[in-house]
Amino acid sequence: MATILNHQNIEPDAGLVAKIIAHDSQTPSANELHWHQALEITFMLDWPESVIAIGQNRVVHTPGDIWLVNPMQIHNYQALYKTAAPKALTILFPYNFLAAVYGDISLGYFEINLQRRDDLWRLGNDIWSLYRSDRKDAKVLQDIRLLQLLQELVAYHFRYRDEVDGHNELTFSVGRTAEVTNFVMTHFADEINTGLIARQLNYSEAYIARLVKSEMGITVTQLINLVRADHAKHLIDTTNYRLDDIAVQVGFKNVKNMNRWMKRYFGNGSKSFRNQ
Repeated sequence: MATILNHQNIEPDAGLVAKIIAHDSQTPSANELHWHQALEITFMLDWPESVIAIGQNRVVHTPGDIWLVNPMQIHNYQALYKTAAPKALTILFPYNFLAAVYGDISLGYFEINLQRRDDLWRLGNDIWSLYRSDRKDAKVLQDIRLLQLLQELVAYHFRYRDEVDGHNELTFSVGRTAEVTNFVMTHFADEINTGLIARQLNYSEAYIARLVKSEMGITVTQLINLVRADHAKHLIDTTNYRLDDIAVQVGFKNVKNMNRWMKRYFGNGSKSFRNQ
């Protein structure tokens, strides 16, 4: 199963403006809670009915659906059954690229405009076909279609949203959520909490707590321990370090505390991953 550690920072595929993931029979039928610093759009071309959890919302999507995940939104999926030849296409546009190309990205969010759904679907199918094509010019055409998809998203599926913070500024919070997640990913091994993050980023503690809860659907404490648990799992998978050393290294007080959070997010404690 894909881990949060491998999802946080998204790099585009070589020669393209986005990262493309083609899902097939080798793709796990579920993945763990994670987020991206990227805009994600998934086309369920022939993917089985699935429960998609985005933040605090859970929606059942069926084959032929399209779903969007805004940058920094916690999400995962769970397929409800298996099919012989499933296929789906996920495209991720890195947030830094979006911010550089479309400055207004910091003032709004993406939401599928149902009146333009067919236009999105045609572009998704074109990109899938080009991704699977052996044509010499396939990659060039694919990049053109990706830019057309991005243009479609920005022109017809982007909504402005204002948020008033403690300083009475009007702003959208994706950029600020990125600040928080970047800080946590850098300092997760330290003794950090909502108050420390707020002071370091020059926001009020109440604002940081509200921001993370509204944008990611979890508390700041859960965010910190989510990152720690994922790094712990990575070290358990890739090293022979003692479990108590790993716990301290990633910021947990002890193995018991690490196991509690790993069980919460991954379903099992540290020993089960060490024995795999």
